[in-house]
Amino acid sequence: MMKCHLFICTNSPNKPNKCGSKNAELLRQKIKDTCKEKYSADVASEIRINSAGCLGQCERGIAAVMYPEGQWFYDLKYFALAAGATALSENEIAENKKTENVLLAAVDSMLKK
Repeated sequence: MMKCHLFICTNSPNKPNKCGSKNAELLRQKIKDTCKEKYSADVASEIRINSAGCLGQCERGIAAVMYPEGQWFYDLKYFALAAGATALSENEIAENKKTENVLLAAVDSMLKK
């Protein structure tokens, strides 16, 4: 039985100001990989982390929604290395960790219900 289904908007990666252009796919893959590492196969089978088309909230950062609760997440930020860069800044690393923690805590909460 599916306990948690998280949709992360990855719409329009080539259009400025759309979720897809804000590293949303990297975020989705990171959350998906972390869930596979963190939970046993039985528990992980109760979690789905999917890409979504436009959720209509691109102006608010990366948008995501989790079901069955219908919990929305806005203003999510996720940074990737810029061309020619060798590392993320401390602020970028902190923002990435904050976003990961928000989504993973929500997954944990859904699994406990």
